[in-house]
Amino acid sequence: MARTTDPGSRRDRGFTFLELLIAVAILGTAFTVLLSAHATAIRQEGRARSLMRATLLARQVLTETEIAHELPVGTQEGEFGDGFEGFAWKRRVEDTEFPRLRQVTIQVTWPAGSGAASTELVYYVVVEGEP
Repeated sequence: MARTTDPGSRRDRGFTFLELLIAVAILGTAFTVLLSAHATAIRQEGRARSLMRATLLARQVLTETEIAHELPVGTQEGEFGDGFEGFAWKRRVEDTEFPRLRQVTIQVTWPAGSGAASTELVYYVVVEGEP
């Protein structure tokens, strides 16, 4: 039995112009959403990298503070060397209500977009040799 096809049947016509337009619109929308998500992921990765650097740099200042023999009350600040342009630190040492205990706050700032971002570490140190 021979199979005959009707040239006017739906099966032989392919896609209509309207179906192609809808498919292109769906693909365009999906591409736009994916591109936006990718751009957001890249921005977040940059923020995470800067925050990780800042936290490691704050840890460096904390280690230098722990090594120092004296811990005077007051504020000190500075910038980090080569490879960390734009990153700056501030260390604030304050007395607490306990005689031999001091609060040390280390803040690291860096440029972010049109402003600045920062992270802060707060810890307490027992000062040796004081009554």
